Amino acid sequence: MVGLEATTESLTCVEFVSGIWLQRGCFLELPNQVGEGYISMSMTDPVADMLTRIRNAGMAKLGKVEMPSSNLKANIAKVLKDEGYIKGYKVTKDEKQGILKLNLKYDDNMMPVIEGISRVSSPGSRIYVKGDNVPKVVGGYGVSILSTSKGLMVDREARKANIGGEILCRVW
Repeated sequence: MVGLEATTESLTCVEFVSGIWLQRGCFLELPNQVGEGYISMSMTDPVADMLTRIRNAGMAKLGKVEMPSSNLKANIAKVLKDEGYIKGYKVTKDEKQGILKLNLKYDDNMMPVIEGISRVSSPGSRIYVKGDNVPKVVGGYGVSILSTSKGLMVDREARKANIGGEILCRVW
């Protein structure tokens, strides 16, 4: 090993049976690096990250969720508020791109109002529909959020205006 010294305290050795084979291995334990500053990562699908954060916060019964902001995410949050899926949202400035804060909404039994939220179109597989082909979500119970030439709108508005676009996500 270059640059690392191994001691018996930092080595963990294990044995396990895999099928008919006895496996043995020793692994070097390194100190935990979590929480020591920010790690810069590129994000391939920020909308999917937003939806996952909302889904996870709802399952954890959190009152609010924060994420890096963008114009598209703020517009999705506006649609979610207008449709009654969240209490509100706020974009705050920071030294980078801003922070989007969502206040989640729960019913009387502390169940999240958003029962399900999923990404439809992704950067590697865009899904477009014509205005007369916009599908309903859960028989009209939920909504699809579309990116159209007139901005973001829900499936109901797109069908009414006969405007097609890219289906970003479904919420129910």
